[in-house]
Order: sequence, then C-alpha cells, then structure tokens
Amino acid sequence: MKKIMAIFIISFFCTASTSLVAEQHLITPEEVFTTNMMEIQFENQYDIESDIPWYKQSINFGQQQLFVPGELLVNFHTDVEIKQDSTSQEYVVTGFPGINVLNKKFHVVSIEKVLDDDTIPSLANCYLFHLSNKTDIFNAVTQYEKIPWVEYAEPNYLYYHCMMPNDPLFDQQWALHNTGQTGGTYDADIDAPEAWDIETGDPEVVIAVIDTGVDYTNPDSGNYTQGVTEEPFILESPHPLNLTGYKTSDSFPECDAVSFHISQFDVDSVIGLVIKNRLPNKLIAKKLFNGMLYNGTGSDVWTKYSEYGSSNNIIFQAFGEDYWGFAIDKIKKLVWQPLSEMSSLFVDGYDLYFKNPDPMDDQGHGTHCIGIVAAETNNTQGIAGIAHDCKIMPIKVGGSSAIGTVSLVAVSKGIVYAVLHDADIISMSLGGPKSRIMNLALNYASNKGVVIVASAGNSNINGRTQSYPAGHPDVIAVAATDQNDSKAYFTNFGSWVDVAAPGVDIVSLRAHGTDLYLLDTTAPPGSHFVPPYDPNATAYLASGTSMAGPHVAGVAGLILSKNSNLTASEVRTIIRSSTDPVDSLLPIGTGRINAYTALIKTAPVIAEFDSSIDDQIIKGDVEIRGIAKGADFNGFGIDYAFGIYPSDDQWIPLVHSDTPVEGKLAVLETDTFREGMYTIRLLVNASGFIYKDFAVIKIDNQPNTFYVDDDNTEGPWYGTQENPFTSIQLAMESCGGHDEVRVASGIYKESLTIGKGRPIAIHGENKKDTIIDGSLGGFGLGMTYAKSVTFEGFTITNCTYSIGMMMCKLNKIYNNRIVNNTLSGILMLYSFRNIFYDNDFINNTNHTAGFYNINLWYHPLKLRGNYWDDYEDRYPTARPRILFPWSWNFPYKILNTNSATLFTIYNNSLPILRFISNNDRFPLINPS
Repeated sequence: MKKIMAIFIISFFCTASTSLVAEQHLITPEEVFTTNMMEIQFENQYDIESDIPWYKQSINFGQQQLFVPGELLVNFHTDVEIKQDSTSQEYVVTGFPGINVLNKKFHVVSIEKVLDDDTIPSLANCYLFHLSNKTDIFNAVTQYEKIPWVEYAEPNYLYYHCMMPNDPLFDQQWALHNTGQTGGTYDADIDAPEAWDIETGDPEVVIAVIDTGVDYTNPDSGNYTQGVTEEPFILESPHPLNLTGYKTSDSFPECDAVSFHISQFDVDSVIGLVIKNRLPNKLIAKKLFNGMLYNGTGSDVWTKYSEYGSSNNIIFQAFGEDYWGFAIDKIKKLVWQPLSEMSSLFVDGYDLYFKNPDPMDDQGHGTHCIGIVAAETNNTQGIAGIAHDCKIMPIKVGGSSAIGTVSLVAVSKGIVYAVLHDADIISMSLGGPKSRIMNLALNYASNKGVVIVASAGNSNINGRTQSYPAGHPDVIAVAATDQNDSKAYFTNFGSWVDVAAPGVDIVSLRAHGTDLYLLDTTAPPGSHFVPPYDPNATAYLASGTSMAGPHVAGVAGLILSKNSNLTASEVRTIIRSSTDPVDSLLPIGTGRINAYTALIKTAPVIAEFDSSIDDQIIKGDVEIRGIAKGADFNGFGIDYAFGIYPSDDQWIPLVHSDTPVEGKLAVLETDTFREGMYTIRLLVNASGFIYKDFAVIKIDNQPNTFYVDDDNTEGPWYGTQENPFTSIQLAMESCGGHDEVRVASGIYKESLTIGKGRPIAIHGENKKDTIIDGSLGGFGLGMTYAKSVTFEGFTITNCTYSIGMMMCKLNKIYNNRIVNNTLSGILMLYSFRNIFYDNDFINNTNHTAGFYNINLWYHPLKLRGNYWDDYEDRYPTARPRILFPWSWNFPYKILNTNSATLFTIYNNSLPILRFISNNDRFPLINPS
C-alpha cells in the first residue's frame, strides 16, 4: 500500500518553476489570514469543521477514497414516483421541476431505488443517483438538500475492511487457546475449549457475515468439491513476448466458474500477466489473476474463481518485451448449487455486488472472517471455528479490490437482506464515515432484535463518527488485542468501544487464489499464507479489528445457542460483563472477551450506560443515564475512579440502589475533581452474577498542564509534575480545551493522534532528545479536524509519515526535527492557515505531500522558515540568504508534484498567493 500511495500522490500534484517578481512588501499575519481568497472560497464551499470527513483516516491515511465517484444518495420526505424520460438524452427528467434543474446541472444519467421493495418505510424513498464521475459530490449534496421534498442527501460512502480440537492448525490459534505458542502470555485467550464443553452452537442460530463472500470450496468452509472438476488445459504465450505483448480469450459456457493453474510465469514486473473475466452487463471486469502483484509466486499457483452465471468469457493478456511469457496447464471447472445444498455450514446468502445468488469470495477477507466465526471443526482440516455448529449466511457486498472497499449502498442492502432472511446476528468487519442512510438500516436491524457486531477500525484514533457501523449505539464495537492482552497498536479506542478481542496474527481460512496483503510492499506475496509461500495453502495469517469482530460474533452465536430468548441488549451486556483485564493506557472496552465466562452468565440482565456520556468533556455536574435491570435483580451500584482501567482499591462509590432503573442513574459532581480522564462503572447484581458497563469522561473545569516522562516506571501516574504519565497520547487524551502537555526528554514509541475540538499545546523538552519513534508504523502525529493546536520540541523519526493533517486549520508546528521517515515528512489534505517554521527536514523519502492546502511555511514576523536538507541540491541557483525570496529563480514549492491541480490554477490566477502561502520564503541555511 505504501508504494501505491506514493504513486497516488505523484499523479495529483505539480511543480511550478515560473519566476515571479512582486512588490517588496512583508506580509503580516493579519494580511495572510484575511486576504487569502483561495482559502476563503474553499471554506465557503466546504465546511472543514463538519462531521463529514473527506478521507478516511487509517494508519496510512490518505490512501483510501471516501466515496464512489459520481453516485449520490437522496432520501425523500414522502412517497415519490420518479419516471425517467427516455426522450431526454442528457439527464433524467422527473415530476419535480427543482430536481430536474439539478439533474441537468449535475448530469444525472440514471436513478434507481436503493431497495427493490417498500418493506422498510424509513428506506422506501431512498434513491441512488448516478452523476458524472467529475461531479463535486459535496456540492451536489448541498444543492439537493435545498429542495423541499428532500429529507437529506449524502455520498455513496465507501467502507473498508478492518484487517489485520483435532484441526491441525488449532495449535496456532492462540486467540482460542494461548499456551504462549507465539511468544504471548499464557491464557491470554477467549477460553474456547472451556466454552465448547458447554456449547458449540445451535444450527438454528444464523450468523450473517456481511463482507466479500466465502470460498465454499475451502476444506474448512463447506468443502464443496462435488461440482468441481479438474482437467488439462494447455495455453502458452509466445516466447519471447514482443513489445505489444500477447492477448487471447476463451469461453466455458458449460460451467459456472473456472480457475486456471499457472505453471510458468515470466512477464514484465511493471505491467504483468492479467487474466480477467469479461462480465456481461457489468461495468467492470473481474480479475482472476494479476501477475504484477504476484511476481515471485506466479508459478504453480491457481487463479481465483470467475463469476457465477457470466458465461465465463476469459481474457488472457501478458506484457513485456523480451520476457518469456506464461503457461497454463490445468483448469478447474465449477458447477454451482445453492449454498444450503453444498454444506450444512450455510444457509443461502447472496451476492449484492454482482447481483446473483453465488457469494463466491474473490478477495479473501470474507472467507477469513467466516473461518473465525464458524469454520468446520473436528474435521481433521485446517482450523477450528468458535461457533462451529451455528449456520453462516454469507452476504457478499464487495468485489476483488485488494484495498477492500465496499459501498454504503451495498452494506445497507446487506443489513436489510440479513434481517429479512432471519439472521440472528450480523457481523461486519468494515468501517467508514457515519451515514444517515446506514443509520436507518442499523436502526431497522436493532428494532428487529438482531445482535450487531462491528470492528472498531484500524486508525489508532478515538473517532466514533469515522468508525461506522461500530459507532452506532446498538452495535457491539470491537477493538483488537495481541497475544499479551495488550492494545493492538493499530486499533481504534474510546469509551464508545464495547469490548476487545484478539486481532493480531490470527490464523483463519484463505479463499482460493487470493492474498489479502497483496498491495502491502512490506509483505512479499505469499508470506501470509499458512504455510508461507505455499500457493495451495488453505489458511492465512492476518491482523486487524476485522479479525477481532468475528471473535465476538462467534461468542454471540454461542450465547444465543445456549439461551435463544435473550434480547440484543442482554447479549451486549453478557459480552461486556464476561471479559478479562487488558493491558492498555487507552479505553478499548470493558476488557478482552471470554467465551467460557459468557456462557456462565446467559441470564436476561441489562447493565448499560446511555451512549451519550461516552468520551464527553465535562464541566461541573454530569447526569449519568442508563439501564440497570434483570431477572432476580439484587441491586446496582455506580463507582468512579481517576484514570483508565483503575485498580480495585481506586474505585470510589457514587450511588447504590436496590431498585431497577431505566433513565437517570446518578449525578456526578466534578467541581473539586483533579483534572483528567475518569472511568465510571455500572455494576448490576442479578441472577447470581455481576454484570457491568463502563464509560470514560474528561473533567475539564479549568486550564491544566499534564506532564509526561518515560522515566516514571513505577507510578503512580497522575499526569502531575511529581507523578507524570509515561504516554504522550494518554496526556493528550486527558486534555480538554486550552490545556497543555509537557513532555520530558526520552524515547516514546507511540503513534499519536488528535482530533476535533481540542485547542491544546504539546511541548517537548528538547527537540533533539524528545523523540517520537514511529517504528510500529503509521504517523508520528495524526491530526484530523484539529484546530489551534501547538506542537513543538520533538524529533519524529522512523514513521511512515511524520505528521499527517486532514481538514486542519490554525495549527502551529514549529521547532521540530522531521528525520528518516519512509514516505513523507508531512502529509496534508484540505488543510488551511497552519504555520510551519523552525523545523528541520532531514533524510525523508519525501519532505511533504498532499493536495488542496493553503499554509504558511515561515514565521511572518521572525522571518524564519525551515531547514530542508535537499534545498541546495534541488535548487542550486536559489539564494535563500536574500531577504526578498521572490527573486529566486526556482522557489521551493511545498506540496507540489508533476501534474496540474486546483491550487496551481489559483496560483496562476492569483499570483500573490505564491508568496503568501505554500512557499518557504525564508528557508534556513543550517538546522536550527
């Protein structure tokens, strides 16, 4: 992915080399921030403080597209009838003049209902508009929402996979039974064998997995081989390939899908061998094999299966002058049957991506998740599944994209499909922006009593609205832990997360011909196969909250199998109340799930805080609301304590009652509290057990300073000067508004994140000795919607990106060393009016990257810029010592590459902007 990101950035930027002469006038800060017309126009068009993120932040944010280009969802207030006028060749004509005007303006070529029927009233008037791919979708959203008949409009958001017995691979499944086999901690697992002594699953319990489908030919997920035949098939390209390459095609109408065995492979590593299925009446071809990405394991390997009912018109194409080419020697042919007839593991699912009844997995993610939930067990094959006697309903909502994108429309349809076909549990290992359309689908599922589980996301942020569907209050949000019950470095966190589950180095099933880490240049093709590099491997090693979520779905399946009368709220309570402690400085739920403990507590009890309290910044008194009730109720209590995961002796009782309550539980008066983060705990005594929930809040009654020092190894950790924290992120999370963090010299192996609404200052003691080491990957500091944040006094090194900024403004980044970062020193997207000065950029692959940014790269009063180690090499004729840098022949253009972008157009029309923003007017000769 890192390589792909670099290509993405290069293709969207330009380098300006025009020499301009301007009036000799020093621009004041007031002039900068009041005359920047480009930035003003951007902010008029796009509210950068809105809750709609333009790009999904991840450990490598900026790599992921946010929505499907040219697609807009429109939900009408009342019943509407849209008739498409076939006589119009330019746009769709409806019965609403206002809609017609916009349809013409945005070139709407077709309109379709999201759902085929009106079964669900809240979604009955929702339509998908197809516009030009060049349409400014957010502008279209604004315009359509002005129409009186429109309730709201939104893009078709994309959601991303959140990856990272006698069964022979069971001894590698540390998450189910941890003996320390992977170097982890003994018994840091979900106690699956102990749980199986009580329950292995009820075939009447149906778990819908909304993902990329399932490979039902895998020996551990259906093992459907009756309809698969293998026979010789000889195809050999010319030797050598010529400049134009080689292309041929063949058809296989007698079967539903085919797969080819590549016996020899030597093609151009840049272009490669492509085998694809030309799908009739489809917009895209389905790639069975792309040799460029499989170079190194491209011989003795089977391709993916082609698509059901497509007539299998296969195109073979290879490129590369003076390369040998390729050879195919065998073919597998598949005749499809309904899933329920193929295997007792499944009920019939559906492919909502290609709109047919065959949910064959051509990407691999869904098969891996289904294996965790319910792989066949005690069959002398592969792995063991958690709820292996429950039924799986595979709902395919994504195609073969190696990035793993699925659309909002597809996911919402998948949720509705699962409910209409009597799923008891829905598992979704995907995440993206909060959506009102998806919210309706989730409300529908919740109101029908379905247990919903979703992965919390892999961005290492506290971002509920950026982690949907997990952020919905009725969804069990799942963070990830490693083999030591520690927080996985990549997992999202926050009070909104319900529980954690194993998500690092998880062995599960591999779909035929797939490799989930195909685009990750740090992972050679085939390296995650189990065994590694075996092209016939049927198991796979992956990490992510995508793997954590299915563990919880499997445990939910066992719970409902033991007591089918439980409600979704009661199942959530049981899962939250049966966890083991985790090792984390940040909140990742009540703990790591335990299947055995959960099966002991399957009573109808609810212990649940109202979600509105999660992660709130509190001044004065706070009302605590929730539900405390259940069978054989004996009372409830609420305690609070300073910090995250406090010890037993730190809890302070707040209230106790013998009466069940739904509503106001207590009031917490915080005027005299120490500033910082507090955990509030709800304990319900019912049916002979204790059930629990927790919430985390911040007390911010006045400006405060938190201290951090990695030398404070024995505690206590209060964030005071005498008892400092050891984590910078924990100190940042403890801040409310206008607080500051003081960090002592030391080495901090963290990936820091800060979001909207906290104007704080983070100061390092000495920038050469206060080091943020990002060797775990990702950002040194990731900022989303941040405003008025000061960050200074640090060395940031060994990161993918030193600092990432998305939709940020008025931040001050100065007096830092940006050193030895692999992709970019600073990556920015849609960020304005930030100031950078006195920073040293040394030995980064790229010092800066990004687009649509207007920022100041020097201090306008001190006349100090930044040090660039490649400045004189790149611009030998420049004279950075000259006071008036507009006389340079080639001024250092920040955030430009090789192709025309929007701000280049603005630069040409408003040349003065070249000297106001985006250029370092006063670069330093030596490091500061």
